[in-house]
Amino acid sequence: MDNTIKKVWEENSNEWIRLVESGLISSRKVTNSAIIKVLLNYSFKRVCDVGCGEGWLVRELIMNNKVANGIDAAQGLIEFAKNRGEGNYSIQTFEDIISGELLKNGPYDAAVLNFCIYEKKSTPDLLRSIAEQLEGNKYIFIQSLHPWVISKFNKPYKDQWLDNSWAGLDGKFVSTHSWYYRTFSGWQKLIRNAELEVVDLVEPLSDSNEPLSIIYVLWKETG
Repeated sequence: MDNTIKKVWEENSNEWIRLVESGLISSRKVTNSAIIKVLLNYSFKRVCDVGCGEGWLVRELIMNNKVANGIDAAQGLIEFAKNRGEGNYSIQTFEDIISGELLKNGPYDAAVLNFCIYEKKSTPDLLRSIAEQLEGNKYIFIQSLHPWVISKFNKPYKDQWLDNSWAGLDGKFVSTHSWYYRTFSGWQKLIRNAELEVVDLVEPLSDSNEPLSIIYVLWKETG
């Protein structure tokens, strides 16, 4: 996560927390339950929520008797998560992980990245670094916006940078950052470059049967 993205999340952490805690992001009713359902379908001992934000997913996993901890680069989000109590939360950047720093409060045999992949070039290195640290089955779970979402931006269907990370959210954000949109083939290229394999792909749908997100279940083959 580059300094611009980190700065934007620091500046907007309180507004993000307000939206989440107030239930003002309607799509999360579907996507939250979807990622939890997927995670609970797999066997792992300890999971790290990489880019945990305000910590909701860690708390949900703990409520479902999973050992879970979270890391994030934004201090405001980590402080909020700590104040909520359940789980261990630490400040750690993606760059720290790529450079070889161990995931905080590990070891782990699974990691989840829930709506926190924004970069282009550094993402394969991030996923490789995470996978190399994991034990056991080495599961990595990723949820991101569905490639179909590009139709709402009136943009061509191709891998590209998009400007507003808060697009579609009804919040009073003071700054924004760009994020890298991937088509299905773009995701496949990313996964291949990260030297991971696809175990499953889930496409959560809205009540009107529109795809809201994609959830990849990945693993690193050993031996």
